[in-house]
Amino acid sequence: MHAFRFLFASVFVLATLAACSTQPVSRTSIDRVLKAPDVPRAPYAEVVVVGVAPSRELSRELEEGLTRELSAAGIRAHSFVKASASTRPSREAVEELARSTDADAVIMLSGKLAGAQLERHSESPEMEAQPIGGGFVNYFRYDYKEYASPTWSDIHVDVSLVADLFDVASSERVYTIESSTTKGTSDYEILTAQSKAIVARMRKDRMIR
Repeated sequence: MHAFRFLFASVFVLATLAACSTQPVSRTSIDRVLKAPDVPRAPYAEVVVVGVAPSRELSRELEEGLTRELSAAGIRAHSFVKASASTRPSREAVEELARSTDADAVIMLSGKLAGAQLERHSESPEMEAQPIGGGFVNYFRYDYKEYASPTWSDIHVDVSLVADLFDVASSERVYTIESSTTKGTSDYEILTAQSKAIVARMRKDRMIR
C-alpha cells in the first residue's frame, strides 16, 4: 500500500518532465461502480471531500479537483485540507467537519499510479540516453549526450482513483466508484478528467442532486 501511494505521488513529478513533448491522447473511464441496495438519504446535497494521500499537498490536489467539479454541478462541497484545522484526516476530525458544515455525506478519495511509460524521440540515430541514479522517479531522468539534432521525451502515466461515499447519519459506506486515466501528462488534466467523470456518474446514479 505504501509503495502504491509513493508511486501515485510520483506521477506529478513525472508529468513535469515532459516539456517540449508531443501531445498524447489520454483516455478517462469509469471502471467499476458499487452501490448499496438501499440508500434512503440519497441524493446528497452537501459533502466533505477527503483526499487520502501520503502528503498534505497531494491530498489538497485530490480534494480541489473533485470539489471544483462538485461545486460546478451545484453541490456544496468542502475540502478537508482547506476547511479543517486538523493536519491529518482522522475519523474524529472528519466527523467534526461534517457536523460543522451540516454535510450529509463524506467522499474519501484515493489513488495510485498504475503505470508510466517514457518515449524518447530523436532525429539522430546515434543518440544515447544514460539513466542517472536509481529509484522510480530518477528512472525517468536521463542525461543525454548532446548532438546537433534536437531530442525530446513523452511521459505517459496511467492513474486510477477510488471514491468511497459515506452516509454521515449512518456512518456507512453506501457507494464506491473506480475511475482511471491512461496516457495522462499532468496532474491537472488527470484529476479534472476523472473528477468530471466521477461527478457525472454520481449524478446519473442519483447519489448527488
